[in-house]
Amino acid sequence: MSTEHETFEVTDPPPDPPEETDPVGGHDLVTSWLRTTVPAIWGASVTAGLAAVEPHLPAWAATPLGAALGDESTTLLVTVAAVAGWHAAWRHLEARAPRWVVRLALGSPRQPSYDDTATSSARHASRSRSRPDPDASAPRTATIKS
Repeated sequence: MSTEHETFEVTDPPPDPPEETDPVGGHDLVTSWLRTTVPAIWGASVTAGLAAVEPHLPAWAATPLGAALGDESTTLLVTVAAVAGWHAAWRHLEARAPRWVVRLALGSPRQPSYDDTATSSARHASRSRSRPDPDASAPRTATIKS
C-alpha cells in the first residue's frame, strides 16, 4: 500500500469588497456626522429666527419669548428643543419627502448603518495593521493524503 502526500500553499481569501459609500463622498461616519450636524444648524437657525422676530410680535407672544431668549441657559434649552423637534419631525417626514429635501433638512437622505460585523472587521483590520503577524511572511502549507 502506497501513500502519497501532496503539499500545496494555502492562500488567504480575497478581501471583502469596499463598503457602499455615501453619495456625499464618505462612509457611514460622514453620514452620521451630517445627520447630527445639519439638524443642529437648523435648530440654531430656528432659535436665531425666533430672536429676530421677537421684537415684531404682539406683547402676549413677545414677553415669554423674550424672557426665554434673554437668558443664555434658557436660550440653550430653546435651541436643544428646536433641534430635537426638527430632527423628530424630519425623521417622521423622511419617507414621504423627496431625497433632495431630506438632504437639505437632515444632511443626507441615507441613514447610516451600524453593522456590528463591519465595525468589528474594521477594528480587526486596524489591530492587524498595528501588530504585524509573525507568521504572515511564512507561507502556510497543508498536506493531503491520498
